[in-house]
Amino acid sequence: EEMRHCGFDGINFSFTTDIKEAFTDTKYMISSGGAPRKEGMTREDLLKGNAEIAAQLGKDIKAYCPDLKHLTIIFNPADITGLVALIHSGLKPTQVT
Repeated sequence: EEMRHCGFDGINFSFTTDIKEAFTDTKYMISSGGAPRKEGMTREDLLKGNAEIAAQLGKDIKAYCPDLKHLTIIFNPADITGLVALIHSGLKPTQVT
């Protein structure tokens, strides 16, 4: 719902649980799909689960939206999850932040 209040005219939003449907023909993606850090977790603990999520994200990008122009990762640790998604996606380094 927050995205609808951002003030971007012309942006189309759709909501689905089907990855293929969600990703097909996507040109720009912001992913907050990682797990949150819980009390007592180290950065390394968080990375274990979120690296798997980032790897699957990259594979899904490669399969369903290989023409993606830009991916922004906003789940932690973002430096490493971004790299993992990059490796599995087939995107160029300049296309991932």
